[in-house]
Amino acid sequence: MTAARNVVGRGLRRARAGARTHWLFAVLLAVGAAGRVLALEAYRPALTNLDSFWYVLNRIRLLPQGEDPMGYSAVIKVFEGAANLFTLAAFQHLLGLATGVCVYTLLLRFHVPKTLAAVASAPILLDAYQWQMEEYILSDSVFLALVTGATALLAWRGRTSAKAVAAAGVILGASVAVRSVGEVTVAPAVLFVLWVCGPRWTTRVRSAGLVLAGFLLPVLLYAWDMDAHTGQFTANSGTSAAMMYGRAATVVDCASMPAKFAPICPAGTVAQRRALGPDYFDNNAGSPISTYRLKPGPAATALERQFAYYVMEHQPVAFAQSVGRDFAALFFSPRQDVPGATPIARWQFFTGYPVWAADRTPTALFMRGTDPPHHIHVTEKGDSKFVGFAYHAASEDDLKRLAKAPGATGVEHLDEPGGGQRVRLTEPNGYQIEVIYGMEKLAPIPVKRQRVNSGPEPLARAGELMRIKKGPSTVKRIAHGVLNTPKFEETLAWFRDYLGFICSDDVYAGEKEHLIGSFNRLDCGDNYVDHHVFFLLRHEKTGLNHLSFEVQDIDDVCIGHDYLVQCGYEHMWGIGRHVLGSQVYDYWADPWGRVHEHWADSDRLNLANGSNLVAVEEALISQWGEAPPEKFVNHASV
Repeated sequence: MTAARNVVGRGLRRARAGARTHWLFAVLLAVGAAGRVLALEAYRPALTNLDSFWYVLNRIRLLPQGEDPMGYSAVIKVFEGAANLFTLAAFQHLLGLATGVCVYTLLLRFHVPKTLAAVASAPILLDAYQWQMEEYILSDSVFLALVTGATALLAWRGRTSAKAVAAAGVILGASVAVRSVGEVTVAPAVLFVLWVCGPRWTTRVRSAGLVLAGFLLPVLLYAWDMDAHTGQFTANSGTSAAMMYGRAATVVDCASMPAKFAPICPAGTVAQRRALGPDYFDNNAGSPISTYRLKPGPAATALERQFAYYVMEHQPVAFAQSVGRDFAALFFSPRQDVPGATPIARWQFFTGYPVWAADRTPTALFMRGTDPPHHIHVTEKGDSKFVGFAYHAASEDDLKRLAKAPGATGVEHLDEPGGGQRVRLTEPNGYQIEVIYGMEKLAPIPVKRQRVNSGPEPLARAGELMRIKKGPSTVKRIAHGVLNTPKFEETLAWFRDYLGFICSDDVYAGEKEHLIGSFNRLDCGDNYVDHHVFFLLRHEKTGLNHLSFEVQDIDDVCIGHDYLVQCGYEHMWGIGRHVLGSQVYDYWADPWGRVHEHWADSDRLNLANGSNLVAVEEALISQWGEAPPEKFVNHASV
């Protein structure tokens, strides 16, 4: 016991002495460790994005893949078996700290002053982007640690031993199974040993051969595994062809390309295609290669590769400039969005629940709900304002009839994600109204919900505990919009005449002839529809009162309420149940002042249900819940 205490005491004394000697680095290390602890605590068990799911799914079969190699999936499998994903995130943070320590100690061995060595380690230790990367279930942290470890092995001694050189090669080769970009690391490693290993060229060449042999060992093993599963003897997969195509598509001169490439040669100018970026042409449904890939067999992959090689051979300068421009952006961009690249916000710590667009263009985000329509909300780049409403037409003939209306644009083919045709009109207050037919339908997004042991089904969930996952509400669709206007009669007549809306409830104040509000629904004959798709409110202000989103159920309304409270957004009204429409509602304002309603459980009517005239005292109140506050009633965002 005494001996153990002496060992611990000596260790503590050495640590204190080291901290005094290397005080600046010790401070940086402590701050870096504290930031990582905060990240671990804030984002349990870890952060994820789309690639994370590929890595996690592949941990089961550990299949070789090109774009997301299986090496990191193997790491996930180890931690899943021994601990959990939170422990994996903690391990990755430790790798980040270890990388900072490695940089500092390696520079000291080269007699760099302690202050300068500490400053050189600061980007790894203190950069919040680095902390966020380590918190992700992504391969970057493990890859960085492997490359740093190999670099330390090569540079630790002036004359690196044969064992260290070979080991560094093996580590760099193993990095290829973690990130395919690791293939390029062998080039600087070979150049380094040719420069420093020994006074004679024979020694240098032998060392370069050892690095290369060590590197090839894991790479060839991975290639053999790839060949066994895909028939391709390579450490990459067919995805490399897609990535090369995406890059080539941004600079290609289609007029000079052979005819066989015409089906996959993109439209638009080089500037327009550069703004979309390589990832768009590789992955987006709007890319011409997406349609070509639907053909059976390997034809698409082969044509992608031929397309890319042809561009590299015949437009080498343009291709090299494209690569060089994006490479330089990694170092010189002032951490802001770069045209054609992933938005920088993706690599910043989230302050709210992340929402990924269903699709995007350089100027717009297209957001969907869990229901099949391709998108339900479009956010366009520019000043904050409300643009207008969009509705689906029942048939193409309906669209053609509407195109003949005064002021209509005629039928336009939509050159945007989701496709289809549209007619655009302007309603009396100046807002744009789009009517769309033929928008793409997607598979519904499944949302698991639990049944309720209540009413006529007291055993609907027998033996199953009700456990509701915390988080935001899950939106199904946009259900209705509400406008304020002083042009009440003119606007109401326009929507009923042009769009065929019918009255569900007109609301009067004082005399029955004095309408102050009107709830309108779709005319779908015998088919049942929402109580209202459009509510018009007489008001001195003109603008959007609110947009209404249906969520999964009443629990979803309430759980979303709690989440938005935690996020600090402005609550406008609710929770309660309306009289007209009967929805269970909750209203919130976004950071730009627009109001959004989450609701569940609406009345559904058909043509036979007719219309009603209701006094304001009975109409605009709640069956339960508070009365509408003044800030909600008088709200209008332009």
